[in-house]
Amino acid sequence: MARLCRDRPQYFYSLDIMRGLSALSVVFFHWRHFFYHGSSPGNFVPQQLPLFSVFGVLYLEGGKAVSFFFSLSGFLFFWLYSEQIAAHRTSPWEFVVRRFARLYPLHLATLVAVALLQIGWRATHTEYFVCRFNDLYHFFLRLLMVSGLGWAKGLSFNGPVWSVSIEVFLYLVFFIVCMLNKRAWWHLLPFVIAGVVLISVGTGPLANGLVAFFMGGLSYSLFERVRLSGMSASRIYVVAALVGSL
Repeated sequence: MARLCRDRPQYFYSLDIMRGLSALSVVFFHWRHFFYHGSSPGNFVPQQLPLFSVFGVLYLEGGKAVSFFFSLSGFLFFWLYSEQIAAHRTSPWEFVVRRFARLYPLHLATLVAVALLQIGWRATHTEYFVCRFNDLYHFFLRLLMVSGLGWAKGLSFNGPVWSVSIEVFLYLVFFIVCMLNKRAWWHLLPFVIAGVVLISVGTGPLANGLVAFFMGGLSYSLFERVRLSGMSASRIYVVAALVGSL
């Protein structure tokens, strides 16, 4: 009977496809911004959007793909970095520099660009466009990448970066977990449970990110168990079907 290859994969092309589809879902969800009057929602009727019969679920629920991005990050970070951090082959400084180099230049460029565009818009309109809290306080929250951690009054400047600020916080939690070598599934599950509890009391996106990121970590833990078990292909399909159903 065919066995699963135990070699550690170098790349997950399937995750790239899923990442692309999820990004497209978010684009569909933000189509509603074309109907805004300044920072106020206009007469938005989803059923009148192009090809609603085909893409209706994306227009209405595409924003939930952000949770998938958190889960994807959890899976990829545990795959790429967890062993290195636990073995102290990746230092805190090296980890921070890698994340900073990947995220911050584009973040800063978009923040400045959107700030200038909002100033130009406000010069000829009574309200800002979509994101209304474009003051110095919120600019510094964006600059420090902490806008999604509960201190903002609402969306400001490059609004979608709220999710990146949550990711940055999750990277910090992830590094500490791996540095302490608490990577087993029973170490990760309490983070998911804590996030679910926080969601139930209305704490918002940060708790949702916590659940999704560590669900991604749990998914990687399951993947490694299956990969190393030598499980037959037929059994893998059964496990995949059960996980998908869950």
